[in-house]
Amino acid sequence: MLRYLVCLIFALASSAAADLPRVDLHVHIHDEESSGRTMAPADAAALSQRLGVRFGILGEGGCGGDIRDHATLAAFIDSVEGQPVWRGMQVYGFDWRHCLPAADLKRLDYIAADALVFS
Repeated sequence: MLRYLVCLIFALASSAAADLPRVDLHVHIHDEESSGRTMAPADAAALSQRLGVRFGILGEGGCGGDIRDHATLAAFIDSVEGQPVWRGMQVYGFDWRHCLPAADLKRLDYIAADALVFS
């Protein structure tokens, strides 16, 4: 009886898990090494659809990063606009709120950071 119950619970959990959406919220389209390679947002969206995983594409920045002000943040957001992906920002440092305009940040779907950055 116990074996049957365990199998039933596993079968129910497996079927419920099959219905869960697959997402990856930590996708970068710029190579983190110095090679400068990038993936076009449309190519990332196509890969997302091919894999059946909804991507969240992250730009990286803060006051000293690649994305550091209105112009660079707006350019990142505009580059992924219209693609079937979420737009996110991975922020560094404690002062990122002072150099990244609130109006631009509101255009993002989410902000990611180490826990200490939000303290």
